[in-house]
Amino acid sequence: MASFVGTTVRLTLRSGDSYVGTILSIDPATATLKVQRTDNGEMIAVRREELQDVSTVTETSQSSSAPSNSVSTPKQSHKALADPMARSASPADSRKKRNRRKGERADAGNTTTAPAGPASMFDEEFDFTKSTQNFDKKKIWEEIRNQEANPNPHLLVNINRNPLLQQSAGSKQPMLAPTEMVLDEPSEPIAAPTSNLGEVQVLRSEVDTLSGALAEARSEIQRLRSQVALSEALTGLHIEDLGDGTYVCGVYKDAKTSAAHWRHKHQQSEPVGTDGALRYLVRAPGIGNTDAVSLGYGGPHRDHSDAEVLEKLPDHFQSDINIKLDNAPLFQRRLTDLMQGL
Repeated sequence: MASFVGTTVRLTLRSGDSYVGTILSIDPATATLKVQRTDNGEMIAVRREELQDVSTVTETSQSSSAPSNSVSTPKQSHKALADPMARSASPADSRKKRNRRKGERADAGNTTTAPAGPASMFDEEFDFTKSTQNFDKKKIWEEIRNQEANPNPHLLVNINRNPLLQQSAGSKQPMLAPTEMVLDEPSEPIAAPTSNLGEVQVLRSEVDTLSGALAEARSEIQRLRSQVALSEALTGLHIEDLGDGTYVCGVYKDAKTSAAHWRHKHQQSEPVGTDGALRYLVRAPGIGNTDAVSLGYGGPHRDHSDAEVLEKLPDHFQSDINIKLDNAPLFQRRLTDLMQGL
């Protein structure tokens, strides 16, 4: 744009005004022309959106008032002067413009001569090859390296450097075989982060403790189930826990009936009715936790006992009875003998 400074141009505004002046400066950022008028010397600033046309003029066209004797060059659009993006036109567009100008000059005749003024800057094609040759990539990278006074050891470019693979004569690294490592193998094993290591170890210890306790509980439950099943098979006394320290005990008329109920309970066989069965309630709070156990007979469980057995049951077995722990086996033996004698 500097080549336009000092050029005498004719400005035609969109308002209809027209005057001749000399370009003093061009501001591409704001697309503004600063012009000094030829007639009165006034300096004015004209924005691109205010212009309708811009054309260069010669001294002959300034001194002569007759349009027929004036000599001028083809008009240049105000966009070519004010638009800083005009230089980005492709070489093909530039050639088309040059051919168009040549045709206009030929039509104007040999008597008019177009000066090589501001239009010459748009006729030059950009030389990409020369510009690429002027780009010093090595110098730029050297400047970047000099800016890094203290190289960061965590950068990938520094991590990937293997001093064992450096050639003695230079700094280039040789081509690596598929079996060669880019990184050095660590001399010591990499330690895990220690920030939460203590918490992890505590959690693992708690998990191991709970797993061991769960395994022991399962084993104890299985042992108790086997023990209860064996006791009921040998004694013929079946016990069910109702909760709150209350239990349902059952005795049967004969061994066959007792075995049928045992199979239904422990082997999930077909359900057995109440025939030949006497079930009664026993209250034994704290049976597993205290030494002083209070036992109480709560009478027969009528909904789950044989009706014929209930009719033949003596009156003193129809109501509540307190049982001493020492007399509990004797009390149970009397009920068993009573059932087998009915």
